Amino acid sequence: MKNQKAVLKWMLMMLLICSLSVSVAQTQESEGRGFFMLGWRATDIDELNVALQGREYAELSNRFLSIGGCGYRINGKWILGGEGHAIESKDVTSQGYKISLAGGYGLFNAGYLIHKKNNLNLYPMLGIGGGALTLNMIENSTPSFDEMLQDPKRGMQISTAGLMVSAGIGVDYLFMKKKSESEEGGMAIGLRIGYTISPFVGNWIFRESEIAGGPELGITGPYVHFMIGGGSKKRQ
Repeated sequence: MKNQKAVLKWMLMMLLICSLSVSVAQTQESEGRGFFMLGWRATDIDELNVALQGREYAELSNRFLSIGGCGYRINGKWILGGEGHAIESKDVTSQGYKISLAGGYGLFNAGYLIHKKNNLNLYPMLGIGGGALTLNMIENSTPSFDEMLQDPKRGMQISTAGLMVSAGIGVDYLFMKKKSESEEGGMAIGLRIGYTISPFVGNWIFRESEIAGGPELGITGPYVHFMIGGGSKKRQ
């Protein structure tokens, strides 16, 4: 599996869904909303930390900053959309190396409105997609150009990717302003909380080659995302 290429395809697909969700709503007499998302998530990296500590490196935090975007459109009670996120944990310095773990994921989402009143939407949501994590270890020094030529092996970057499934609940509110006789729109804010699992993950990859014997690692854990964006509603 070409991890970075696979994740790039997922991210591009989800960004396309996000960008289309509101525009499609504007042409089909329905409602659409799009958001910038900022939040926090936890990810189970216990196996990776065991491997790091086995070589006397410091352990990494399982808390990640999450930055991304999402969009959806409504057909009756059903919600269809997508989202994409970049995630990163806090760096640590250990044995002369700066160690970090970062990644990203994209999801196709389907939800159902259980409450809709006065531009307030409340909905459970399921998602499926893919994600990847990359472990970086870089020598924590500033060598000269000549030193770099003498010893170019000053770090590594390896990654792993896999399938992702998400379950959560979202709530958002649209501050409606009338644009025309048939269309209204405005700013929107919201919140999503939930949990993701990675039921299938691939091997670690280094320079397009698989690495055997690495710890199993996927984007599994709870998340909280705050949302700000906009939306529109078009009537017949």
